[in-house]
Amino acid sequence: QGEGGSVKSSFSTGDVTAPSAGRVGGLIGYNRHSKVVNSSASGSITGNVSVGGLIGTNSITDDRGSSTVKRSYATGDVDGTIGVGGLIGGNRDGTVTNSYSTGDVEGDTHVGALVGGSGGYGISTIKNSYATGEVIGDSKVGGIVGELNAQTYNDESILRNSYWNKDTTGQSDGVGNRLPREGEITVEGVEGLITTEMQGESPASTMSALDFAETWTLAINPDGYPVLAWQTG
Repeated sequence: QGEGGSVKSSFSTGDVTAPSAGRVGGLIGYNRHSKVVNSSASGSITGNVSVGGLIGTNSITDDRGSSTVKRSYATGDVDGTIGVGGLIGGNRDGTVTNSYSTGDVEGDTHVGALVGGSGGYGISTIKNSYATGEVIGDSKVGGIVGELNAQTYNDESILRNSYWNKDTTGQSDGVGNRLPREGEITVEGVEGLITTEMQGESPASTMSALDFAETWTLAINPDGYPVLAWQTG
């Protein structure tokens, strides 16, 4: 995905197998200075570094723009080594909002049910999102993100108003590791819930940071999780 572009209302269902490659995703390998909106991927993904169910790396490299992922999701299992996430492997100075992932995730380090690692040289944000897939890793493993980091004094890594399923992810902490270095890490409104609190009509009260009036929809099935409003037409 090139600079300044956008991907909207797109989806992928195929599996991706590239065990020695980096920046491997179900829909996009490298999202740079671009937007991904109302999109999804459902295939199983295998890669090495920066591996995600939807996007391998979501990043900006200078001041020319932003990389944004919103109202998107991934459901496939993800397997990698470093920087492995159910939705995104590495979020470097990008924004992830109103998105979710449900696939199982396995890697060695920087492994998260939603995002493997988030942070860099700027402002990296994850908000109003959730994850439910099982997470397996050796270090820096979290129910939402494997690691939050902020490299220099004016950098910030933000995780806000998001949820993870403590039962299914197998994780007691939403963030596997926090590495502020010289920057700032902000974690607010982040909560681990049990399965029944995330299914059926329960999220109306237990996941109140999500906008169920316009952006999200409660599941009709009592065993179902919230979905994005555009999924139901």
